[in-house]
Amino acid sequence: MWGKQRVGFASRRLLLGVRGGCHAQGSSGWVIAYRRHGTSISSSVSSSLTRLLLDREAASTPNQGVAWKWYACGPTVYDSAHLGHARTYVCQDIIRRVLTNYFGQDVMFAMGVTDVDDKILRRAAEIKEDPWALARRYEAEFWRDMRALNVLEPTAVVRVTEHIDAIIAYVQRIQKNGFAYETSSGVYFDVAAFVKKGFTYRKLRQIEGVQGAGEEIPASAAGGGVRGGEGAVVGREEKRGRRDFALWKRSKAGEEEDMCWDSPWGHGRPGWHIECSAMTHHLLRDRLEIHSGGIDLCFPHHTNEIAQCEAFGYKAEEREGTVEEDGKLGKGCCPSSYAAAPTTAGEEWVKAWLHTGHLYIQGLKMSKSLKNFITVQECLKRHHADDFRIFCLQRRYGANVNYSESAMREAQNLRRQFCNFVSLAISTQHGSSSSSSSSSSSSSSSSSIRSKSKRWGPKEVAVMTELERVKRSVGKALLEGGIDTPEVLRLLQGLVATGHMYMREGREGGSEAGCVEEVLRNVAGYVIYILRLFGVQSIDDAMQSFSSSSPLSSSSMATTAATTEALSRAVVDFRACVRAAALEDREEHGCFRETGATGGEKPKSSSSTELARRLLRLCDDFRDGELARLGLQVKDLGVGKCHWALGAPPPPPPSPSPPPSNLPPSPLAAAAAASASATASMAAPRVGRQHKRPRASVALSELFKQGPYEGKFTSFDELEIPTADAKGRPLSKNLRAKLEKQHARHVALLAEVKQKDDGNGGGKGRD
Repeated sequence: MWGKQRVGFASRRLLLGVRGGCHAQGSSGWVIAYRRHGTSISSSVSSSLTRLLLDREAASTPNQGVAWKWYACGPTVYDSAHLGHARTYVCQDIIRRVLTNYFGQDVMFAMGVTDVDDKILRRAAEIKEDPWALARRYEAEFWRDMRALNVLEPTAVVRVTEHIDAIIAYVQRIQKNGFAYETSSGVYFDVAAFVKKGFTYRKLRQIEGVQGAGEEIPASAAGGGVRGGEGAVVGREEKRGRRDFALWKRSKAGEEEDMCWDSPWGHGRPGWHIECSAMTHHLLRDRLEIHSGGIDLCFPHHTNEIAQCEAFGYKAEEREGTVEEDGKLGKGCCPSSYAAAPTTAGEEWVKAWLHTGHLYIQGLKMSKSLKNFITVQECLKRHHADDFRIFCLQRRYGANVNYSESAMREAQNLRRQFCNFVSLAISTQHGSSSSSSSSSSSSSSSSSIRSKSKRWGPKEVAVMTELERVKRSVGKALLEGGIDTPEVLRLLQGLVATGHMYMREGREGGSEAGCVEEVLRNVAGYVIYILRLFGVQSIDDAMQSFSSSSPLSSSSMATTAATTEALSRAVVDFRACVRAAALEDREEHGCFRETGATGGEKPKSSSSTELARRLLRLCDDFRDGELARLGLQVKDLGVGKCHWALGAPPPPPPSPSPPPSNLPPSPLAAAAAASASATASMAAPRVGRQHKRPRASVALSELFKQGPYEGKFTSFDELEIPTADAKGRPLSKNLRAKLEKQHARHVALLAEVKQKDDGNGGGKGRD
């Protein structure tokens, strides 16, 4: 079946080469080589994940029956999530899907939710809302946003307010181990004592120029307080060291009593950093395979988490039961199927740290403090959720990226390229084409027999060889490359170009019979498999009209009465226009027929040319107008032949409302929107526009994506002019100049048609 492909461990190793294609056998067994393209992977952001994957593949039975434990720092629920947050969670979702569905690794994915914080209290006071209600409201909105982005739900959700007892017990253990001290404002972690015991602080390297979330700032700039999770702590001057951080904060006068709890150190609430350490220990115990978050959490949040966990476990074998007598820490809640593999002394708390890069907009990091953010809900009003997912897939998860409307359009074009290929491949396989009514029954029978041929020739061998090469390269990109999704997309684009060429050569051979069904199914099926693997839902929309046995599935035929009525009306209107054109031609020329040399009848040459032009214009308008709006995609292949696919209608154009007030207007985006609006109005089909040239029915956005250009380009600029060929290579200067000239000529043609329409009153379009 389409898209039903999965690669097992043994077969994947065969595809990648000996032992996964990334190991070399030496005298002492398997030696893992962390090098790719001549560069050490250890210097990349994904090095720890790469090592984790390579170690897993090197094992004779890779963690069978043992789930990887993954903890993700979740939201602080005091406001709506923006695209900077969304990128982190979408990237995590992609990696999780690859681990589970490609590598076959079970994952226990837990996400923490900070539902008590100074930011929540401040926001609740500003809008005069109960802080508990505010936290629950924004948490519910966050999960709605994640579902809208097709992010899988976590295996477990841990809220801070539901783990206060475990947090208190965790702080007690750290204090008893000698790594914390009490002040009038609460309890602080003693970094100096931690270092004196031989531990290393700041094990995670801070990226240059990255301001950490919750990182302390000078008192002169903050009024003596600290930013982010620490909040303004009374008595901060009692800290023994500048690097010390709060484990428990006593409540201040006038603070909301219902978000404070009793503790051995007084009424208060936990510090920000201690929450994740205590909650992961409560749920997942002492070892994690993966811990993730944004790059701004690397320091100080994740750095302090590591210090807390090492301080908590200090001399644990001698202190067993000293703090756990009340059972608040217990033995963990992790199910037996998620039990950790045996660990060795000195093993790291976390094997792989995943940090996603910043999302920038107009040169600045997207953040609420700068008020330059776009919420998830605002983005989804203008773009498909899969467009944002493709945008994330086009970049390495650890890289800083720039968000723009042109980047989103590029992602949209790439998504449509994949979906259009799948629709065309399936329709070609099922033979959903229209043949000329003048074709003889004998030729139709011959074509039907030829279309069932299973014989492979050189073309089929070449296509399948390329498919196997792409599979091996994708395996290396996901394993050795640390889930290198941009490389996978590039490989997939090349495979799509190969598929288009195979179908085109089959058609040029006189019939689509030139495409062997199994070859085409394997190519399109692998494209479907990879896109499904990455969580791209649109690929299923492109397939919904087809089943393995018939061109149309029962679900696609279950159209609503409104759609059926609209389609019927469009067909009737089209017939009326064609009939009217024929009748007008007959009335104009008096006699419609003349006798040929053999005694037969044929149209007059003086009228047939003009009639043919008018009929072709009507056919093009019908295809690009009503049928496209109803979700029926038609591609003309030649005289009397076409491919069609019935899918979901395109979404309505976005409302003309201005962009969010927190974003300055983009002149380029405004110009592109105006150009698209003018192009759409010029390309709209109208009755009586007999002066319109055939090419004027082609919108600027489709100029280089159909006809002779179909499948030849993979990337376009903001003006929809190609920038890369079918294999993703940049275009030459000469070709680029030719395309720019053709684009300019088409713009002039559309302007000319528009001017003529305005001068003639434009005519009245159909309802």
